[in-house]
Amino acid sequence: MQIRRNLETLLNNTTIIPFKFRGKYLCFFCSKYVEDYVELRKHTKEHGICSTATHALRAIRGISNVEIKIDVSEVACEICKINLPNIDSAVDHLTAEHDIDYFRDIDMPIEEYKLRDLNCSSCDAKFTFFGYLVSHVNSSHPKNSFSCDKCEQKFNKKRDLFSHTKNHHRDGGFVCETCSQTFASLNILNKHKSNWHLSRCNICLLKLPSAALKRKHMKTEHPDDGSLKCKLCTKQFHTELGLKMHLRICKRVDVKFEDNDKDIMDSDVNYQVPKRNNVKQVRENIAIVISMSTALPFNFFQNKFNCFFCSKDFQDPDGLREHTIMSHPVCDMRQKCIRKCRESEASVKIDVSSLACKLCFNSMDSLETLLDHLISVHNANYDKSIKTCLQPYKLVKDRMQCPHCPDEMFRSEL
Repeated sequence: MQIRRNLETLLNNTTIIPFKFRGKYLCFFCSKYVEDYVELRKHTKEHGICSTATHALRAIRGISNVEIKIDVSEVACEICKINLPNIDSAVDHLTAEHDIDYFRDIDMPIEEYKLRDLNCSSCDAKFTFFGYLVSHVNSSHPKNSFSCDKCEQKFNKKRDLFSHTKNHHRDGGFVCETCSQTFASLNILNKHKSNWHLSRCNICLLKLPSAALKRKHMKTEHPDDGSLKCKLCTKQFHTELGLKMHLRICKRVDVKFEDNDKDIMDSDVNYQVPKRNNVKQVRENIAIVISMSTALPFNFFQNKFNCFFCSKDFQDPDGLREHTIMSHPVCDMRQKCIRKCRESEASVKIDVSSLACKLCFNSMDSLETLLDHLISVHNANYDKSIKTCLQPYKLVKDRMQCPHCPDEMFRSEL
């Protein structure tokens, strides 16, 4: 009760502001989120006079595991408007000049912060985010010192020590119930669950923002009702895109049947399912050409050339060529631009206007000649049976040559 009366005295007779913090500033009285320091002061003052019957003050019971954050950027007496250097001076002023009662013999569970400039009240440290200031005060200027018995890490509050022990020290570690993996802390375990079990698709391993979206994804993309089965070869697919890409090949088979006919696999048609390209080999094919020759990979979107590696825009091929040579001299299969190449969209545009082998500096007149050279002379692991890896173009400013009919010339767009 004495703590509440002291707080009532300070809050009603000085300019100090109580507040909470949960990633953003919260009003001490109504817990409303506010964006900045100025809005926090204005909003708090709008609550007017408080009393020990105010809900925020009635919620304070003792000083155990309680910390009341107050802003001391501006400390002044509300009665006579005199500026004061700190809270202790404010208490002395109220008791001496205005004869206001204040219980000095009890510990007040308050922590002082300067929100206006986020400077530490005990040293010259300055911060850009209030959360960093709190961590600094707790570690560098703790009022208490509670040590962990196992790792000797120190904490300012018992609740922080309890949370640390609960999250980091358990006999046998933290075991995932789904896959039985063991982790060093509860936070790492929860992150693992979120990434692999709660929001990651079990079939295609796509990471989704929530478990609800995962269920929706499973229902639409991986149904088990046979709705994504090819009617020609009865092959089951996991996604609508996969089925559509397959049907582009499957529809070439000259087989006519009605919807009420028997399954095509029961007929006498000798149908052979096309061999699917190896995605790893597709990527390796692309990386081999880019790494072992002067072929320049690029993208073209909205009448601009885009860097294959970083998507930077260029108006002409000369700027693109200079940027790629200087900024991306090496191509690795682990790079994101290569890992994005899949069977259905693996065709990479390359400039072959000045084509040569990087290993022996021999000039090549065509992509086909280059591939034969790399395979026969340098033992490159290039699979020529895959025809959809590369699209050659000759990027000569104002003279764009068609790769299929060399006699056709264009001034700009591909």
